[in-house]
Amino acid sequence: MSDQVINIAEAKKNFSNLIGRVAYGQETFTIARRGRPVAKIIPLASDQTPRHLVDAVGKIVAPPDFHRAMKKIVAGRRKAKPRFLIGKK
Repeated sequence: MSDQVINIAEAKKNFSNLIGRVAYGQETFTIARRGRPVAKIIPLASDQTPRHLVDAVGKIVAPPDFHRAMKKIVAGRRKAKPRFLIGKK
């Protein structure tokens, strides 16, 4: 996990990209104001993984093919590459 120092203006300009890099690339960023660190962007702990509707099997009443369709959608999304990683090796 790499820690990079960036200034507030750069963080503001590239915030969405930074969040993607933190979430998917496991990078961390220290945000500085006038050269002094003021904040840090770090990834959440792995035990706080996002929950999906597909996890609700047995908790909601729905036709059986609903859960099958949700599993297919979620599996496809997990395979998708985040935009900021497209073109990188």
